[in-house]
Amino acid sequence: MTPQEFNTMDKMLGNNPVEKLSKQATESIDQMKNQNIQMPAMPKSYTPFMQTPVPEHSYLLAVNGQQTGPYTVAQIQQMLSQGSITVESLVWRSGMMDWTPIKNVPGLF
Repeated sequence: MTPQEFNTMDKMLGNNPVEKLSKQATESIDQMKNQNIQMPAMPKSYTPFMQTPVPEHSYLLAVNGQQTGPYTVAQIQQMLSQGSITVESLVWRSGMMDWTPIKNVPGLF
């Protein structure tokens, strides 16, 4: 028996797998349409991405040839106001190419 004859015989007997699969798919879709599916409520602790605070950079200082820190911007500004460092003092943080004077780093003084 050739494949064509076999398919014809299956169709005559109602054994066509494509028709069976199509019927099952249609029934499944109808069942899903009849279900009342609701999305779960958002947890109360949810914080939208845009409201997440941006982490403050921490900097290392070169004081008397020694690396110190890490320090926050507020700490560096406080040391500047106390005179324990100057705007010529060198700072570095991740992402910077090299040690740089504080006066050349926006937002530090």
